[in-house]
Amino acid sequence: MSLQIDVITLFPRMLDGFLAESILGKGIAAGRLGVKVHDLRSWCTDKHRTADDRPFGGGAGMVLKDRKSTRLNSSHTDISRMPSS
Repeated sequence: MSLQIDVITLFPRMLDGFLAESILGKGIAAGRLGVKVHDLRSWCTDKHRTADDRPFGGGAGMVLKDRKSTRLNSSHTDISRMPSS
């Protein structure tokens, strides 16, 4: 039996090193762990695939947009059918 993990992120390639090394890499190599990394921008609906925005009220940093701006909705979207990065 293997554990399947789906990760949704803005930076899918950033996880490559973590998934290839350490105990995660050993689990994947042994077939006990499956990890699919999905690019959050795959669900974005605008021309520039925008997934983040400035915080309401100003301030430093960025925040993720709400579900209205993306097609991702856990009750209606099967992420196993989305393309992995």
